[in-house]
Amino acid sequence: MLKSLVPDERQRAERFRFERDRRRFIVAHGVLRDILGRYLKCSPAQVSFSYNQYGKPALAQESEAIGLRFNMSHSHEVALYALTRAREVGVDVELLREDFASLEIAERFFSRSEVALLNSLAPELRTDGFFNCWTRKEAYIKALGEGLSHPLDRFAVSLAPGSQRVF
Repeated sequence: MLKSLVPDERQRAERFRFERDRRRFIVAHGVLRDILGRYLKCSPAQVSFSYNQYGKPALAQESEAIGLRFNMSHSHEVALYALTRAREVGVDVELLREDFASLEIAERFFSRSEVALLNSLAPELRTDGFFNCWTRKEAYIKALGEGLSHPLDRFAVSLAPGSQRVF
């Protein structure tokens, strides 16, 4: 996998303090290059990216003609990839951690309606509700391509399982 990464990706990988995080980065980005290379009919190392002002990657102009859009997320030992044609896409995957799924974090990043809904959930459903909200918000802003410049508390998503609505 490391061989398919370009020098700046290798440098980013080297900045990880822990070997497991470095390995996860290399595998996730190597697999992305492999998937995109198959679509583009080229080697993974030949896939080139451009980045918007917020850092969202896209295929470089020479590959733009096919209209392929992609997004990737990885967390711990799981990676998620999405590809579309001629429309933006965003995905997010997170490890469910009760210690992270706090009302303090929700109050900082979620809209008022999302915080109220989270508070109304039975305690045993709050971690799932929190991460339904968190991953949907993250995927939405990734599809927009604006990163965290788009305030997370300015829009609302559903916390319900199986729902995908953005309000």
